[in-house]
This record gives sequence, structure tokens and C-alpha cells, in this order.
Amino acid sequence: MTADFIAFHAAERPGAAAFVENGRTVTYSAFNRDLRRFMQALSEHGLRRGHCVAVGCDGLYLHWVLVLAFQRLGVATTSLLRTALPAARLAAKVDIVFSEWDFPSGLFRQRHPITAEWINHVRGLPEVDDIALPSKAEDDVVLVAGTAGTTGEPKLVRSSRRTDDARRDSCIWILGLSGRSRYLLTSTFDTGFILPVANAVACVGGTVIAESRQYIGAAIVSHAITHLLLFPIHLKMILDSLPEDFAKPRDLTVVTFGATLPETLRERAMARLATVLFDNYGSREASFVSRITASGSGGIGTVAPGAEVEVVNEAGTPLPFGQLGRLKIKTHVMQTEYFDNPEATKRSFKDGWLLSEDVGVLHGPRRLQIMGRRDDMMNIGGAKVAPSMVEEIVLRLISARDVGAFSQPSSDGIGEIWIAVVDAQLTGSSGLESSSASEHCSSQRSALSDSLKFRAIPPARSNGTCCGSPSPRLGLCRGRPKLLQRLPTVSSAPSSAPCRNCSWAACRGTHRRADA
Repeated sequence: MTADFIAFHAAERPGAAAFVENGRTVTYSAFNRDLRRFMQALSEHGLRRGHCVAVGCDGLYLHWVLVLAFQRLGVATTSLLRTALPAARLAAKVDIVFSEWDFPSGLFRQRHPITAEWINHVRGLPEVDDIALPSKAEDDVVLVAGTAGTTGEPKLVRSSRRTDDARRDSCIWILGLSGRSRYLLTSTFDTGFILPVANAVACVGGTVIAESRQYIGAAIVSHAITHLLLFPIHLKMILDSLPEDFAKPRDLTVVTFGATLPETLRERAMARLATVLFDNYGSREASFVSRITASGSGGIGTVAPGAEVEVVNEAGTPLPFGQLGRLKIKTHVMQTEYFDNPEATKRSFKDGWLLSEDVGVLHGPRRLQIMGRRDDMMNIGGAKVAPSMVEEIVLRLISARDVGAFSQPSSDGIGEIWIAVVDAQLTGSSGLESSSASEHCSSQRSALSDSLKFRAIPPARSNGTCCGSPSPRLGLCRGRPKLLQRLPTVSSAPSSAPCRNCSWAACRGTHRRADA
């Protein structure tokens, strides 16, 4: 497991940098020493195999140490965010929370406060030896995490030590990591996405870097970053914030996930930032499934080694190549159930396969095109149309900061495609539809079908809860309900789900600068 690799690097290269946070360097020797002391302290709480703990703290290094120490003891961990309360279903599984923050009374059974006094006490303890630690078993549950919850209530998954280590090891291949890798954290620790990558970097003896004093472009240059992992919306924010004289890095691998990367954004990133750009597709249930590695792919990616994908109809029957359907996925590191949720497990897992909520097309063996989610598809007179396809076409035909496609019934009850155009150049300060915006949309419509309906909307101004992207293809912000609220001629029920984009640690107001 990861702690063993850290001990190896501490013995072989004790002075090598394992973690750098705002200029403070932690060597592999110090990392291993801290891990051993925290293992000693945490074992005194009587926590053992079968227990589950939650970790919540602002210090990224401390968070990482706590999670690794618990997992070495065979204790399942889940990471908390300051910006969002955990789901009640998750909180109910936690035996004790170790946190710097207070929580509503009754949310957790027990809380151990993380204080400066406690940390100093732990660092004064002797380092525990492996002999004194419990034996490691491959079936130890070391992770409990929530799914993204993009359809319905978020569900819980749990990973064994075997699965967790396999996912970590797959990150080494996916990202092309080595001992020379320098990975920049662009998010708070999340046991589902960010932590496996950090663990993979530690396994190969690379360096994990957290920087909040500089904007991302400057941090990439000053820390000689080689690897960056982030949502497409955050990549867009970085590109929007780069100064005109920014020098493109010599060797930077950028990996996006969470939503399909628009071709226009890929072209911008390759021109100004990335040497290599991977658009990865996967899920918390299945892990890495496929990726797009080059421009001009038409949105078609390659299915990863160890992954199998079928496209099926609603009855579960496999469809031939070229037909749109629901994705059925199997990987060597996938989950096989939702924790304590047999109904959801029965719906989504069958015979070792995951029945995904995503839809796509297989264009041949291992050639997969992701079209969106089942609940995102637009029904236009019986034809199913993916919003992402329409948005990509419109972005290539008009000059806009962003677009969002959605459908609404016409007076005849037939679905029509609406295009919301977000562009500061198109809107006046007094309303949603200035004359210049209407003229612009009218002049551009000849290139598109007459069935498309256009509305121009002003760029969102951040209020600390949303990064202002209306289009789900750009990231976690499932913003179509917010977009529809800004179009007075179109009605839609507003979403009550909170936006999570602003929990991005590396944002530091980038979206505010971009939307100003």
C-alpha cells in the first residue's frame, strides 16, 4: 500500500521532496516519520478493522497523512469538505470524525477535534514499528465515498485495499507518472478522485504540490509542474486568466475528467498550456474507462485496457456499432455494489457489469463516443439529440464565451432546440436581450437549422456559489436550471441542488476575474 512506498523512498532518498505546500517542503523522510507517529496516536483510539472515520481539515498535508495512517490500520476513511455537509446516509456510517470544523449536533456520533495542541502531541510520540501494527488484508475496506449524485440521491461506494491499490496503480499508467513527476493539486482532497492520484505520485517517488499564493499559470511555471488534473470548467478558467505574455510550459500533461472536453477548449489548451492533453471518461463506480488523446477525434475515444464497454437498449440488449444506447461497463477495478443500498445495487449492477446512466455510441472495437447522460438527452419530435453535440457545433460557428443547449415544447407540442449564448460582447447593461445581441444571433442563424431558437444572456457574475458556466459539458455545475432561470421567455423548475464548483481550492477567485 501507499505507506509502504513512502517508507521505501524515505530509506532510499530521504531528502527527496514528497510534498510542497506554499513553499514549505516535506521530505519523504519527514512524511514517513509523520505517518508512523499518527499511526501510533490513532491506534490509541481503539479504532480497528471494520470501523469508519471521516477526516475534515484545511491542511492538505495533514489530511493526506491522516487518511494514509487510518488506511494502514485497516480503518475505512471518507474525506469531508468545509463547503458542504456530508449526506445523512454517509454520516450515519461514520464511527468518529476527526475534524477542525464544528458540525450540527447529532450529525456524527463522535467528534475528535483537530487542534494545534493535539498535533504537537502526536509529533512528540515515538514512531510505531510495522511489527506493532495490525496485519494488512487485501479485503480490508479502506474507503467509503459518495457518488457524484448527478441523477437522484448520491449513493455510497466502499473500496477494499486491493481495489484502492489497483486504482492507484492504474493512475501511474494513465498519467505517465515517474519519480520526476511534479503534480499540482487543483482541488481539495477527495478520496474518490484526487487522493488516488496523489498516492500514485508518492508511489513513484514524485512530488505533490499545493500552491495558493499564485494564480495557476504562475504556479505551473514556478514549480515546474509536469501534471495537472482538473475539470474542463477549471481548465477554461485557467486559460481565461493567463496573461498575454504567458510562456507555454515545455512539458505539461493535462488530464480533464468529469465532462467531455469541447474541441475548441482543447485547441486553446494545446496552443497555450499543454504538451499532452487527455480527456478521460470514467466514474466512481467503474474508474477509468476511456480517453481522447488528440484533436480531430470527433469525440471518439479509446476504451482503456482492463475495461469492457457495451451499448445496450432499454431492455439490456446489446446494440450494433453505430447505434446510440445506454453504456454497460466492466473494469478490473470497478465497484460491485452500492453500500447498504440494495435497491440501487439491483438497478445498476448485474452479472459483474455496471449499467451506467450515460449514453454513447461504439463506432467499432474499443472506439467509444460519449453522448451525455440519459436525463440530458433532448427529444426533438422523436429523435434523440445530445446537447453537447449541438453546443460544440454552435461554439464553432459563433464567437461566444459559452453556449447551452436545451429543449422546450413548441406551441404544437413538438420539442424545439434552444441555444443560450453567453457573451459579454452581446449584451447591454440594461437587459437580457439587447438589440446587438438579437442582431448577432439573427446574423449567425443562417449557418444552422431554422428550428434552433436563440437567446443571448449576460455572463454570470459570481456570488460565491456558482462559477457561471451554464453548460454541463464544462464540469460539475449542472447549470441548465440556472440558465433557464435567466431566460424570461422559457419556464423551468429551478434546481435546489447546490453548486459545488466553488469548492475548487485552486480557483481563488479566477472565475470572478473572468466574469468581471
